Amino acid sequence: MSEIKLKPCPFCGGEAYFRKPQKEKGGAFVSVGVECKKCGAYPYSTLCYEFLSESELQEAAAKPWNRRAGEQDETD
Repeated sequence: MSEIKLKPCPFCGGEAYFRKPQKEKGGAFVSVGVECKKCGAYPYSTLCYEFLSESELQEAAAKPWNRRAGEQDETD
């Protein structure tokens, strides 16, 4: 399986990383997202079933982060 690549921050161009999943209260879900190391941007958080694999959680977090205005979606 290939490693999931993150695009640079859309705000400052800084390097991004996957935040540690955060358990949601009273449920079987975690909140996942991507944050910029340079400016701290954390514009998206996605709720996922907590028992997904690490790669599935990263894929769910990377999809909104890597989306850019004016670019074709992979599914288009």
